[in-house]
Amino acid sequence: YGRIPYNKKHINSKFNKIVDALFKKLGVGKQQSELLKYGNKVQELAKTEDNYAIGNERVFVKRKIDEVKSDIRQLENNLQFFSGDSEDNPLVKEVVQKRKHRKK
Repeated sequence: YGRIPYNKKHINSKFNKIVDALFKKLGVGKQQSELLKYGNKVQELAKTEDNYAIGNERVFVKRKIDEVKSDIRQLENNLQFFSGDSEDNPLVKEVVQKRKHRKK
């Protein structure tokens, strides 16, 4: 769970594709497999008791949460501009879909 050298990233990419294929074969959905992988990562961080790595992960998660909240606020703000338009408007549909996706 450390830094991967740039010239070795293709190995990590292949590994992740194989793991994803195995999860798919087992009938595990994409979201569930991501949760399992992340849970494993957190467990490994806890075992190492590396406070610096755990702190970095905490900061990363907090930033991602803040980013998603900001995106949702922006999308909802954008929807206010279309308050008089119908939901048949392709632009309105796109913004509604993006907001639903970010709220998952």
